[in-house]
Amino acid sequence: MQIHLIRDDSGRTLARIHDFTDKPASAKALAAATPYSQRCGYAGFRERESLEAHLKYFSGESNAKHKIVVKELLVEITPALNACFSVVRAKAMDIFVFPSANSFVKEKMSGVGGYCFWKNLIHIYLNPAKGWQSALRKAIAHEFAHAFSLNYLTRRTLLDDFVQEGVAQQFQEKVIGEGPEPWAVSLDRGQSLGLFAELKPMLGSKNLFQEVFFGTGKYPGWAGYAIGYNIVADYLKGLPEISWPIILKSSSRTIIRKSGWLFLT
Repeated sequence: MQIHLIRDDSGRTLARIHDFTDKPASAKALAAATPYSQRCGYAGFRERESLEAHLKYFSGESNAKHKIVVKELLVEITPALNACFSVVRAKAMDIFVFPSANSFVKEKMSGVGGYCFWKNLIHIYLNPAKGWQSALRKAIAHEFAHAFSLNYLTRRTLLDDFVQEGVAQQFQEKVIGEGPEPWAVSLDRGQSLGLFAELKPMLGSKNLFQEVFFGTGKYPGWAGYAIGYNIVADYLKGLPEISWPIILKSSSRTIIRKSGWLFLT
């Protein structure tokens, strides 16, 4: 594992990249190679065993190593971070880049998955599939939005999931400018409204994320991302001059109310 510092032109540290791409995509090996720190714990977890359990899904259990050149990795991460910090003045981020053997990440996510569960800390899971460079830039911006917002907000309910994922997608498009992700437009606005009407009584639920966002139940895969994307799109239409720091700090209730969706369904 290596740590690479990303700094702006003034020398201020924007991020610490904890690079595990020289390791095999094995949850056990990756967790064993992760040192404990006062700031990050074990890459965001209090116990090494919890990190290993998390990585079993996102990274996998493979002894294979991906050939990722550090320079290529930083060439994609650095401009993406500079773009984020040019819009929002945030604290330095800790970004853990783990190799991934997960087939979903490789085949459905262009080789890059991201996860953020704690303020100022991001996980990236990387498989150098075709198009991984663009996917990495977008994942950095998307997870940056979450990592910044979690300094001010909590994420507990289905409503939080819709709004915070929608905000992160819209922020990603603002700073990277490469268009929406397939999951964000998997449903059009009308379809999103129809499904939202069905889910409206369950907005306070704390256990529907997998079912609504990944289609593990009766809902289509990625539906939650499309609903959130359309909610936040309508919210932004009414506030053309609002700044991104304000948006990223705004509560889910504020955004859903100003989007008009509570009254459209």
